[in-house]
Amino acid sequence: MSAEEKADAGYTSRTNYSDLLGAEGVAATTLRPAGTAEINGKRIDVVTDSEYIEHGKPIIVTAVEGMRVVVREKK
Repeated sequence: MSAEEKADAGYTSRTNYSDLLGAEGVAATTLRPAGTAEINGKRIDVVTDSEYIEHGKPIIVTAVEGMRVVVREKK
C-alpha cells in the first residue's frame, strides 16, 4: 500500500526560490563555488559565479534560475 503525497499536505517536488532575489544572508559553508548559505533563517544550497567565499561571510542573492540560487559576497 502506498501513500499519496499531496501538495496541500506540504509535499512539493520543486521549491520556488524567486522570492530570495536580493535577499541577504551568511555563507554557512565555504562556497567554492557551491555550498550552503543561511538566508531568511533557512539553509539553502547556493552557487557563486566562480567566486570563492569563506564560511561566515555576508552574501546577497543576485540571481535565481529555477532551483539554482546564485550569490556573491556582500562588501
